[in-house]
Amino acid sequence: RYSLSFEAKNIKGKGNFQGTVNQNVLAKVEFLDEAGNEITTTEPGATPFPTQITNGGTPSTVTFPKVSKPGYTPCWKIDTSKADCIPESTVFDSMTQVHLGWVPNKYTVSYDTQLPGVTPPASSEIVHDGRVTQPTDPSAHGYKFLGWSTSQNAPGGPYYDFANTPVTGDVKLYAQWEKLPFPVKFVDAVDGTPAAQNQSVLFEDKANKPSDPTKNGYTFLGWTADQAGTIPFDFANTGIQDATTVYAQWKKNQYTVSFDTQDPQVANPASQTVEYQDKATKPTEVGNKPGYVFAGWTTDKEGKHPYTFDTPVTGNITVYGQWTKAKVHFDEQTEKPVVTTGINSTGLPDKPVDPKLEGSTFVGWSLTPDGSKPYDFSTPVPDGTTLYAVWKPIENTVTFDPQGGSAVNEQHVQYKKPANKPAGPTREGFKFLGWTLDPEGKNPFDFSTKIKANTKVYAQWQKIDVPASSSGSASHSDGAQGHSAKDPATNVDPDVAPRDTPKTVGSATESAPSQEDPGILARTGSDVLGVLGLGLTMLVAALAAMWISRKRSAK
Repeated sequence: RYSLSFEAKNIKGKGNFQGTVNQNVLAKVEFLDEAGNEITTTEPGATPFPTQITNGGTPSTVTFPKVSKPGYTPCWKIDTSKADCIPESTVFDSMTQVHLGWVPNKYTVSYDTQLPGVTPPASSEIVHDGRVTQPTDPSAHGYKFLGWSTSQNAPGGPYYDFANTPVTGDVKLYAQWEKLPFPVKFVDAVDGTPAAQNQSVLFEDKANKPSDPTKNGYTFLGWTADQAGTIPFDFANTGIQDATTVYAQWKKNQYTVSFDTQDPQVANPASQTVEYQDKATKPTEVGNKPGYVFAGWTTDKEGKHPYTFDTPVTGNITVYGQWTKAKVHFDEQTEKPVVTTGINSTGLPDKPVDPKLEGSTFVGWSLTPDGSKPYDFSTPVPDGTTLYAVWKPIENTVTFDPQGGSAVNEQHVQYKKPANKPAGPTREGFKFLGWTLDPEGKNPFDFSTKIKANTKVYAQWQKIDVPASSSGSASHSDGAQGHSAKDPATNVDPDVAPRDTPKTVGSATESAPSQEDPGILARTGSDVLGVLGLGLTMLVAALAAMWISRKRSAK
């Protein structure tokens, strides 16, 4: 016989026992829904769910009913106060009630940026009917982000609505992008000016190769990615990834500058090869053309348009030599104007008629004003040479006639120069009064006079009178030589010549202006005070003689 004992903890709900006490005890496992009702049907098709029985005391598994709820997973619990669900492999050894609960499903939300090198947002786990938190928009150079889509290729939408879309399963979102356009400029590598129409090219697309540009004075070489022209630009294989500048490269054209002297006897200078807008070099030497001077280069044969070597060359050009007749200037070194003549084909100047100059003798022509380099007209001279007349002043003789006095040396005086005043001559018993242009002493000679011809001057004298003897006789007598103090013809003292004596017509002298004209004696150097003293003495003597004579008569 069996004895059974029961513990309250093992009994849940109402228990039923079947059979005799001496048989095995069966335990029922009861499955209850959320409302506590026994589950009697199972999925699929809601088929009847049989009562689950287990042998008492012998642990064993039972069949769980098949139930479902969209977005949820069944969670079976024996103790509803516990969070954990029991697995369907749970073994039972006694009567048990199993309660049905539901756990919402969890889904994975992942992202694909669809661009290499662009990191996607981290994946997230969202419960059934939950909402996905919108991640930070990704960014990529050359693209504009449009949004997320459940389709890989949906640049026009629709885009995933994070706020209003419930999650009901795993979700994969794809980034949608739009390529950005970038400007492509075509510029001149030399001056930076536009070389072709600019283009707007989408990221990583190819720019269209423009037509070859043209430029005056240059030949187009091609397009490059750098201004220096070292990296050719490959239009076929270069995707535009940013604002881009493409440079037109050029080569300067070369032009020929030719020289024509316009004279077969004068060799043409060598032609020059000059790059566009560079400058030709002025020839340093041009051949000699006798009787002519090279005047320069012109762009026309007639010489109307001078060519300057500062002019940039822009094409082939011929310049023409121009010539002018060579000239020589003759300067007589007088008040006459300078005379200009030409040079003949031998390179020699034509010799002019010898010039004349009053008071001078023409010696010849010189290359220098001082006459140190005489020129004889046998040597060619360059254009613009000035030849100077060389003169030798005429010398005149000034002769001194002492008229009984000591000799005085003659002087040789240049034309229109004054004679030098010599020391006065001496004569016993006479006083030297000065020099005159005539023997009689009528025309005093002024030593400031400019001599223009041979001149002779005469000494004038005054006899020194001795006072009368004690007999009381006294007189003035004219000696056989010299003249008395008074000129018998003019009754004028010769040593006191009148001021501003006029020049004798045809005289060989001319008076120079003077600020002082004290008379001939002053001009000849006589002592005026001495003469006055002598005259006073003579006057006193005469008065004394007259007084003695009258006294004798009174007796």
